[in-house]
Amino acid sequence: MSTKQESMSAQERAVRIELLRVRASLERQSMSSQIHSLGDDLSPGNLWNSVKPSGLSMGGMVTSALSLSRRYPFLLSGASAVISSFGGRWMRLGALALGAWKLYDSSKASREKARRVLVPVRRKTDTEV
Repeated sequence: MSTKQESMSAQERAVRIELLRVRASLERQSMSSQIHSLGDDLSPGNLWNSVKPSGLSMGGMVTSALSLSRRYPFLLSGASAVISSFGGRWMRLGALALGAWKLYDSSKASREKARRVLVPVRRKTDTEV
């Protein structure tokens, strides 16, 4: 044993043991709370609320799906497998058209945003005329 443990009295050791028990109990309680919170976050209703856009527009849902596919690439491969197994050519063409429309819509919005940038106008003063 080290000299530090030899120098502790029985009362100090008992206090130290009790403090360690309290700390372990608090850590277990914190972990239990975090597990319950994670379970609530992963419930189907909360997952749907985190995925769906607020307006429920088609463009918003496509944007949400694209952002999810960037975060979770396996979703994109699973969706492509489902699309190819269901509708065949027409389903794939529809998905391609929807993707092209979304790209066109986003590029149009970015061009409009660029046009709305305010450019300072220099006015002529009386001395410049």
